[in-house]
Amino acid sequence: MSALIRVQLSTQSARVRPGERADLTLTVQNFSEIVDHYRITVEGVPPSWVTISQEEVALFPKDQDQVRITLHPPVGPESRAGHYNVRIHATSRENPAERTTVDFDLEVVALPALELSLRPQRQSGTTEGIFNVQARNRGNANLTVQLEATDPEEGCRYTFNPPQLVLPPGQERLVQLKVQPKVPLVGEQAKSYLFTVTARPAEDPAMARQVQGEWIQAPPTFDLTLRPQKQSGVAEGTFTVQVSNLGHADLTVQLEAMDPEEGCQYSFNPPRLVVPVAQERVAQLRVRPKNPLPGVTARTFTFTVTARPAGALRLTQQVQGEWEQIPPTFELALRPQKQSGAGEGIFTVLVRNPGDADLTVNLEATDPEKGCQYTLDPPQVVVPAGQERPVQLKVQPKAPLRGKETKTYSFTVTARPAQAPQLVQQVQGEWEQLPRRRPIWLSIAAVLLGIGCVVAALVCVAVLILPSGPSPEPRQPPAGETEPVFVKLMANENRVTVPANAPVILVAGWTAAAPELVGEYLNCVEMVVTLDGEPLPNPMEHWGEIEEGGDYNGDGNLDYVVRWRYPAGVLSPGEHWAEAEFSPRCPVTNGFDRDGDGNPDEFREPYVLSAQITVEE
Repeated sequence: MSALIRVQLSTQSARVRPGERADLTLTVQNFSEIVDHYRITVEGVPPSWVTISQEEVALFPKDQDQVRITLHPPVGPESRAGHYNVRIHATSRENPAERTTVDFDLEVVALPALELSLRPQRQSGTTEGIFNVQARNRGNANLTVQLEATDPEEGCRYTFNPPQLVLPPGQERLVQLKVQPKVPLVGEQAKSYLFTVTARPAEDPAMARQVQGEWIQAPPTFDLTLRPQKQSGVAEGTFTVQVSNLGHADLTVQLEAMDPEEGCQYSFNPPRLVVPVAQERVAQLRVRPKNPLPGVTARTFTFTVTARPAGALRLTQQVQGEWEQIPPTFELALRPQKQSGAGEGIFTVLVRNPGDADLTVNLEATDPEKGCQYTLDPPQVVVPAGQERPVQLKVQPKAPLRGKETKTYSFTVTARPAQAPQLVQQVQGEWEQLPRRRPIWLSIAAVLLGIGCVVAALVCVAVLILPSGPSPEPRQPPAGETEPVFVKLMANENRVTVPANAPVILVAGWTAAAPELVGEYLNCVEMVVTLDGEPLPNPMEHWGEIEEGGDYNGDGNLDYVVRWRYPAGVLSPGEHWAEAEFSPRCPVTNGFDRDGDGNPDEFREPYVLSAQITVEE
């Protein structure tokens, strides 16, 4: 406040509505000793609200003048209701530090103005209608608006989101209104509900605004189809249910199914479908029988699928379907069907499942004499749909043979599905028990002693003391005796030179990483040894014995070998050709990886090992 400038207002306050004006008179007096000019300014309201008759006055000392000031807030939300502290300043041009200010209280009166609209004003649907309520504040003060709706019949529920809103001046808000009937539609006749939406300002309830709307509850229109209509299977059937919405509102349907016998379980995924207008939705239906088939005859279930629209449960659609429960099918095979051996037989049982469901099969084997033990590994096998599984069958005689006669056991493998034990499959097999061979030295001695050859007897003694293994070590023969030459048919294309008059013994054999692999070889392979194209008789009744050998594949582990020695006698001078032909009846492996492919070597096809023998003159 400057002592050199005195100002005075004609009034200290005014109350106006937007669009009205408040006129003020400001008296300015110069108390300085010089002529000065004074600039008049107004703060506290927008400049557009202020009109000043003259913005600057010139005064002699002790002189005064009057300035007319008009305050006129415009009509509209920008003229916010409330009190404004208006400050009017008179500032010296000669010395701007000299300024005098006077305050004025301007009150702008609140003028509420609420507008209400509804979009759409008319709608139809099966279970509900969705509307948008638009509220706009055209006034100059905040409005807190409460929304409500009702119909004369009170037949619907009305839900606003949100039910109350605050509207600043000049702004608008959208509120969602959901209309739902309190009772489902009865019959196929549509029903109309006329409702009123009321927006009531808390600041002035008398300014409430209303708008009318209509919601028509219409019966649902949709199609229901089932694909395929008929299906068969062992454990279950899978169908597709399709719902097509032909109406004018989104559709929600609940799905269910049943058969008159209540013999099946029905599951939908999903069990409830929401179908937009003019679109379709699908659900997967899985049908499973509650009980297995009592026999081998198929059984048919006729079922009904029902679609119930939400809000109109009586207006259902139905479609019929059939599922045929058929007995499980499987195939049984035995490989090989016939086998012989001195100790045990190894067979493979193949179970194949061509059906559409996994199958659990229990296996057993027996022979009429009950002369063998049968071990199935595993005795129960789960075979996935469309696949097969092998099971190893080991056949072992309960008693040894007496004498040199063989004995044949005809056995039966039986397979029973756990899901249908009455559906039995069987396959026949045969295992021939052969007598075990005599030790090789006894056989050779018997032959040579029968001839009465002293030299041959000495050879027999030499064979007796030879160590086991694939490569017999030569010994120093006694004076006057010729050392026999062992020609090994355990690798291909051997070349051996034999001194004149030296007996020749052909050695064929098989080496494997484990004794059980040698045993499988003995049960699956037939061998024929020939010299110059003529087969040599087997010196034993059957195979040789399994022995521990050396480390034949260089892996640091002890390997196992079986050998057969074929005495060929003294050969004539010149070239001779020896061969051992091996014919597998089933795949065998030696457990070695000689080709370096990361897998054990496997033999499926016949193969020949040979040796070229040169006898000196």
